[in-house]
This record gives sequence, structure tokens and C-alpha cells, in this order.
Amino acid sequence: VHCRYRVPPKPMRICHPVKKWLQPFPYVSSRFGCGIAGAPAGWGGGRYNFRMIRHAGIQDIPTLAQIINDCAEYGLMLHRSLAFLYEHVRDFHVAVEQGQVVGVCGLSIVWGDLAEVYSLAVHPDSRGKGLGKRLVLSCVDEGEELGIRKLMTLTYEKEFFARCGFSVVDRQQLPLKVWSDCVRCSKRQACDEITMIRVLQEVPANEAPAPPPPPAGSYEVPVVLGWSNIRRAKMDEAKEER
Repeated sequence: VHCRYRVPPKPMRICHPVKKWLQPFPYVSSRFGCGIAGAPAGWGGGRYNFRMIRHAGIQDIPTLAQIINDCAEYGLMLHRSLAFLYEHVRDFHVAVEQGQVVGVCGLSIVWGDLAEVYSLAVHPDSRGKGLGKRLVLSCVDEGEELGIRKLMTLTYEKEFFARCGFSVVDRQQLPLKVWSDCVRCSKRQACDEITMIRVLQEVPANEAPAPPPPPAGSYEVPVVLGWSNIRRAKMDEAKEER
């Protein structure tokens, strides 16, 4: 039996409003519904009126430097030079709102079973929209894809990271991290950052070699409480001046 119509039918058009707007864009983290966050507010308001999470590109580095270093001025994180950001561009995820980069978060591999979530920062005008949590969870997605079972962070935002699934641990459980990074930090004499870890239960245990122990007589970072309140007060003063 021969079919009269030899020309295959045309593919079905995508009419769903979210999918329609997504067609021109590359893949971003699946945890957020192909990068859409708060999509209904952007429907009918233009092509870029929604928020998305994606990997950073070279063209984003100057903006990332400004966002990160503005937060670092309040002592909330380390300053990052342009040289560092260009060298580690693959670490970073960015939040994009109306075509502009407004947030950043990095994931740095520390060891075979440990990675650090670091340099989480969002532009002041874009805070309170859930972008920080989406950035952190995007890093969690990447850690899961890489087969890394434990993610850590050093932070002042205990409640925020708790909502992202992290728990407080003793920093002495992370001797490699303390030795390799913290000893070069300008705050090492008065460090009050909180160490938090999230264990990805869905990732199987990795039989990675044990990290080398710190050298004999290695430096232990002291903990001094009270500095975070001073930094928070400075941030509040800056907001009032605006």
C-alpha cells in the first residue's frame, strides 16, 4: 500500500508562553525549570523580563568583580582580582535579570569528595527575590553532576545556608581547607565565619585518597565573635545613606 502523502507533516509548534521565550536561549540549570524564576511576571513584558541562572562567561568578569568586591568592602567575603576571576571563570554561576548579570556564586573543587561554595553575592537592587538561593542550588546541581558528595561554605549567613540544606560543623573537620586557604586570608587573626556542610545523599561515597595532613605546627585559625555585627551595622548605614 502506498501513501498518497510522501511529505512528512510539519513539526508541531511550541505555543506554551514559557517554552516560546526559552527557544533562543542555551541550557541552564534544570533545578529551576530551564532557568525561569518568577516567569509569570515577565510574560508579555518583553523578551528578557525574567530571571535565569547560567554559567559565567568571559564577558561577565568585569561585572562579577564589581558585585563581589562591593560585598567584600563590608568584610563579608574575600576580594577577588580580575586575574583570579579570569583564571577561575569556570567556577562561577551567574544570575541574569533583564539581560544584566546581577548575582554570582562559585563552586571550587577542594578534594575528591569536597567542594566549596564561595563568593555568593547579589547586587543590592536585586536582593530579596530568591536569586541567592537559586545560585547556591545551581552549584549543588553541579556538585551532584561531578559526583562530589560534600559541599562546604564559610559564611556569616547561617540561616540562609540552613534553608539551602547546609548544617554547621566544626571547622577542624576541614584541615585541608583551613590550611590551604584561610592562612592567606587577611581576617585570619579574627575569623568568625561559620563552617557549614551539605552532604548530597544521592551521590555515592567517593573512594578518594585521603588528603595530606597539614605540616607539623600548622597555623590554626582562631575564632573571635562579634565582628559580623559590626559589618552588618556598616551595611545598614550604607543603605540609609542611599
